[in-house]
Amino acid sequence: MKFIELKQHLLSKTYSSAYVVYGEDDSVIELATNLFKKQIEGFQDFNIISFDSKETEVQKIIDACNTLPLMANFKLV
Repeated sequence: MKFIELKQHLLSKTYSSAYVVYGEDDSVIELATNLFKKQIEGFQDFNIISFDSKETEVQKIIDACNTLPLMANFKLV
């Protein structure tokens, strides 16, 4: 999905189970990531977890995805 479509999709608050953000333009990736971060309303320090996929074991990412959000409806990994 294109960035504009993603923005409209998130504004509608009809979220999918998972999203993968990728591409060649780092600035667009950062804008998309910030859109996701805005969806997390409470306890962002606990409900937003980021990894560098090149340096992180896959199991750590899976474990983070399997934990529930803290006092919020959603969690961003």
